[in-house]
Amino acid sequence: MKYQLALALFLAPLAAFAATGPVPLGPNHGKFDAWTAATFKTRGSKVCYAFTHGDSSNVLLTVTERKIAHDEVTIAANYPDNATVILKIKEAKIKFYTKAGTAFTTDGPNAVALFGKAKKAVATSSAGTGTNSFSLTGFTGAYKAIVKACK
Repeated sequence: MKYQLALALFLAPLAAFAATGPVPLGPNHGKFDAWTAATFKTRGSKVCYAFTHGDSSNVLLTVTERKIAHDEVTIAANYPDNATVILKIKEAKIKFYTKAGTAFTTDGPNAVALFGKAKKAVATSSAGTGTNSFSLTGFTGAYKAIVKACK
């Protein structure tokens, strides 16, 4: 009986946390053409994000907004650590560094501005993991939804 009570007390907060899972933003369950917008709460803070799949379905380009951090741009593609990733948008090139399979940039605001002006972005890696193309169709609507939700 003590074990069951302890287990119930342990699982109760986890169940409450799970109840704050992703919530789609905007019309059509968060769909904005090729992009999806959603929000969730973690440790009492709201996180809003928009993402699109690359031409390889297991690769994601994501833009995240938080009250304390804006325009965080990442590419999740199982990259090896210490690789360099370049995201080309029209003629511009945004440099990313990698850690734990994900590519991060310190130039998020510039990337976001370029996303709204182009139809696609192409990522290449120094690690020889190939290229991935991302549609930018619908980005502006998804971005507006996450910015509004995380003011």
